[in-house]
Amino acid sequence: MSGQEGIDRLLAAESEATEIVSKARKEKTARIKQARDQAEDEIKKLRGDMDRDFKNAEFSGSGGGDKSAKLQADTEGQLAEIRRLAEANRVNVVRQILSWITTVDTTPPPKAGWQGNSLGVCPRGEGAPAFRPPERRLAAARGVWQAAVRVLPGCLFSMGGSGEVG
Repeated sequence: MSGQEGIDRLLAAESEATEIVSKARKEKTARIKQARDQAEDEIKKLRGDMDRDFKNAEFSGSGGGDKSAKLQADTEGQLAEIRRLAEANRVNVVRQILSWITTVDTTPPPKAGWQGNSLGVCPRGEGAPAFRPPERRLAAARGVWQAAVRVLPGCLFSMGGSGEVG
């Protein structure tokens, strides 16, 4: 019966080897889990330290809010000065814009090489700027006027009631 005895010993050795391999896998899994838990704990600790350091740096960098309040006060002061200057110069600015809009020079510039055509005055050579005919200049002035009225509401009537430039 040595053949049967050999088979039994091989089966016992196989089952023992299976148990050893299974035990080794379980130990490996346990070590991996333990390492993962330790890494997560370290990460939480480092994150907490970094958050605390950041908050400390943020608080000390802002001076406890003093710099922010000073910056806010400076900004408000500058805005008040800009508003005061804008209000003081509003009438003059509106008058200047109105004079630019209502004063349209319809004469062509005196330049050699210019000739007249049915649309107005245009240069002979290429690359020279085209001169707008009077009708188109007036249309452009109307566009500027409409933009000024949209941008500066109420300014015209603060000059004297009618919006006329005096």
